Amino acid sequence: MVPEQFFYLTMDGGFTAFFEALIDEIRNGLFLFSSPWDMFISALDVAVTTFAIYYILRLISDTRAWQLLKGLLWLFFFTLIAGWLGLGTISFVLVNSVSVLALGLVVIFQPELRRALESVGRNSSWLFTARDEETDGVKLVHNIIEAIVVACEKMAAEKTGALIILERKTRLGDLIESGTAVVLDAELTSATLRQIFYKNSPMHDGAVMIRKGRIFASRVHVPLSDSYQLRREMGTRHRAAIGASEIGDAIAIVCSEEHGTISIAVHGRLYTLDNADALRTILHRLLGSREALDDQTLPRRLRKVLRFDRMQVINEEKNEENANVSSSTKAALDSIHASAEEGNENVNISGVEITSKPHRSRILLIVLAFVASLFLSLYVRVTTNPITNRVFTVPIQTVGLDVLDQYQLDYFKAENQVTVTIRGREKTLRDLVNNQIDATIDFSQIREAGTVSLPVNISIDNISNLAYTVTWRNPDSVVVNIYQEETIPPTSGNEFPIPSSTGGN
Repeated sequence: MVPEQFFYLTMDGGFTAFFEALIDEIRNGLFLFSSPWDMFISALDVAVTTFAIYYILRLISDTRAWQLLKGLLWLFFFTLIAGWLGLGTISFVLVNSVSVLALGLVVIFQPELRRALESVGRNSSWLFTARDEETDGVKLVHNIIEAIVVACEKMAAEKTGALIILERKTRLGDLIESGTAVVLDAELTSATLRQIFYKNSPMHDGAVMIRKGRIFASRVHVPLSDSYQLRREMGTRHRAAIGASEIGDAIAIVCSEEHGTISIAVHGRLYTLDNADALRTILHRLLGSREALDDQTLPRRLRKVLRFDRMQVINEEKNEENANVSSSTKAALDSIHASAEEGNENVNISGVEITSKPHRSRILLIVLAFVASLFLSLYVRVTTNPITNRVFTVPIQTVGLDVLDQYQLDYFKAENQVTVTIRGREKTLRDLVNNQIDATIDFSQIREAGTVSLPVNISIDNISNLAYTVTWRNPDSVVVNIYQEETIPPTSGNEFPIPSSTGGN
């Protein structure tokens, strides 16, 4: 069943039929599994789907797409309610808009889809990252940070405008091909950065791109962000910084020519800092440090995919070197999504103490993802492998005849066949044949002659008892006459009575 067919279920009572099937799935079919392995696979399927949905929700939770998603959900529920109430006109309009809406989603969420794919590509690379390479890169990262911080501190004091873009795993080659960029591939030093952004320099216009620890290009023009959260007093450089940070995992640093402030843009958000020390702290947190090398094992990295704790900054006043951190720095660190060190509740970076702080939004997203995953799982089961009933007529077999022989008993029964209705999933019952079904009555508890009613037991060969239920059988039990076998008197004293051959039917 495709999505458009699902919406058509809201018309002509189909909506009610679908949800009746869904309720029936929950009530009677939730535990219809072919084997314990099938139960494990189903649980794993729900877990993986929950993770995927949570990952997508987290990507769009801080963007305008989140508002669009909520609007689409309201539209979806309105469609269901309209179908339930029998509002034919509006239901027809909404249902026939599904195809157009599906194409519109791709256009509306194009930036988020691109970010999601880029994020998956970036996260997959840590499976192949060598620890030695990361160790060698610690000194390089430190040199990069110091060069940028020193340059920004002096340019902010001189009110020199500057825009520096740090390229990380997402390549920004499209910006270089814009036609105005000048490829330098020069050594990264604070003096070089100040020279490039000097007011009378021919290369001060645009941004500087840093790639692999070197000044790769200058005069890079970046598309401006249309973020509605940006204050009006922010200029072109700040919009360009946000636009650059929206491209994958790039980091943009801005020195304001008007206010002499330093700002940093990460993941489409701009944070204004009070001083260069705050910039140093945040860059160390974003680009990593020596302590981060202890966090490169695969299990911990997998945990980081699920943990997106925000950071809470606490002032330290232990000595004069640990000065109070400004409120803007606290807000920036608290908003930037970075996990605290695994196994350590507190981490000290540049005199700032960072603690892991679970937040309600993460828990809410996990709950929403799990509910959506469970609903999708039930929907897939209802539409692709629904619960169905099949009727079979099979012969009644007997077990425990050795007990009758032991007590010299025989039997007679009038019923030789039973009709059963078996309930299970369509794929399980599709290839089921009569000779796989065993209908038996058991004589193992019979000890004397008389009339007894024996229940008909149903079992299926090669199918687990968890995969089906018997909802109806006719007859449910069989009335059996038990009588003593007739004997012939012995012909000599040394012979035992010979039972007559009057076996039951």
